[in-house]
Amino acid sequence: PGLVRAKPGWNDAGGVFYDEPGPLNGITPTRDDPIAALADLTVDFPFQDEASRHNVYAGMLTLIMRPAIEGPVPFFLAMASLERTGKGKLIDTTFGVAVTGATVPPMQVGREEAETEKRITAQVLRGTSLIHLDNVPIGEALDSASLASLATAWPRWSGRLLGSSTVVEVPNRMVVTMSANNPRATGELVKRTVPIVLAPKNDHPELREDFVHPDAIGYAAAQRPRVLGALMGIVDGWTRARKPVAPLRMGGFERWASVVVSACRWVGFDSVMGNYRDWCSAANDENADMETLVEAWAGKHGHDTVTAAQILDLVEKTGTFQNVLAKPTRGGQMVSLSKTVLTPLTDRPVGKYV
Repeated sequence: PGLVRAKPGWNDAGGVFYDEPGPLNGITPTRDDPIAALADLTVDFPFQDEASRHNVYAGMLTLIMRPAIEGPVPFFLAMASLERTGKGKLIDTTFGVAVTGATVPPMQVGREEAETEKRITAQVLRGTSLIHLDNVPIGEALDSASLASLATAWPRWSGRLLGSSTVVEVPNRMVVTMSANNPRATGELVKRTVPIVLAPKNDHPELREDFVHPDAIGYAAAQRPRVLGALMGIVDGWTRARKPVAPLRMGGFERWASVVVSACRWVGFDSVMGNYRDWCSAANDENADMETLVEAWAGKHGHDTVTAAQILDLVEKTGTFQNVLAKPTRGGQMVSLSKTVLTPLTDRPVGKYV
């Protein structure tokens, strides 16, 4: 708290015992061009834009500043249009080895919501500080109430234990990274996610040979003291400059933005979160489906009273709300349509309609 650096041993502020590992002994904030140190670490990754690169740096800063951020932090999603583009290696290199000293344990998102909740609870209960939700398949949407809750669960997470119905409540300081190919997501998760986009240079990214650092993981391990010194230098310099605040509206994550985004922009990472609005517009399947359905509804029925069955016919015709159409029976589709589409749409502005 207060962005005071922990000392080895017990720290009353925050209730932290810091057992400083040998490789980190003597690391101090460096003011020797932190931008160069981080740029060198990430030089081989094909970022789509500077915003994606700078969002990685924001994620790295989030990890070392997490105990001082008195509020929830967003997820960080590495995505690409093709497999084998380096999403997992980016997470392992930057968030993992360079900051925490180890690769990031992957976790699969469960097919069932109860399973996802219990997997998350197991990780939080372990005190895991960083996880990687690995490779959401192409065409599948990021859609989980438990994940959405995890993003805003601060300072504590409440969930059920694996193999039990017991509910536990434990402190939560976990930072969540995800990777996916051409992901789609619900509005709840889109707005809680920082986008990191990799753009493959050709259709066989796994055959690349033009690497500056061919062994990215090994290089990150060797550069860890330099990288941590640079990250600490950013925090130190921003603090000495009296913590100028860069305005960014990200509902629920104002404290994170006021610290991490502000420090990034102060040091010169001006594009951080520059792709956030575009990501929210492009990836939110729910909003896109609502707009398509309501436009079709107005075109066919105008202001006439309609039945739910007529709306379901439009859902089938427009191919929207695949979660509804995935139900095996017409009755199941009607129930899902009522709960997940029609009820949320009540009195809701959608485009030029209500």
